[in-house]
Amino acid sequence: MHQTKKCNQWCHGMKLHIGVGSKIKLVHSAVAKAANVHYSQVLDDLVHGEETRGLGDSAYAGQSEAMRQAALCA
Repeated sequence: MHQTKKCNQWCHGMKLHIGVGSKIKLVHSAVAKAANVHYSQVLDDLVHGEETRGLGDSAYAGQSEAMRQAALCA
């Protein structure tokens, strides 16, 4: 595990990224990474290539092109 600084506060630990099907509401992928790993680095592990749309919270803002590319490579 690593540490990272967020909002002027140090955070230690890990982040869990979860891919969920928007229609069936089932988890299809989950990736646990160190806290200092950027969200864009886990997109390849979250997509399976059959997505028809990609949604994410504000941490994924500006990542729409990377999400498209990751889905095409899966």
